Amino acid sequence: MSFYGADVAALRGLADTFQGESAKLEATTSALRAAVTSTPWAGPDAEALRARWHGAVAETHLRRPPA
Repeated sequence: MSFYGADVAALRGLADTFQGESAKLEATTSALRAAVTSTPWAGPDAEALRARWHGAVAETHLRRPPA
């Protein structure tokens, strides 16, 4: 016996899981963004971290796929 196609109920469950985990990631990202931008820290290391956060990190990890 072979199986062809997908288990629709399982796929819906997976979509729900992705949705829930996505919300957690967005909340964590928001908290990190607030910490990076509002922490009273000056100097070249602080500026380097903020530049990385707003540049490569944001571009790589925070972009959303096309709808």
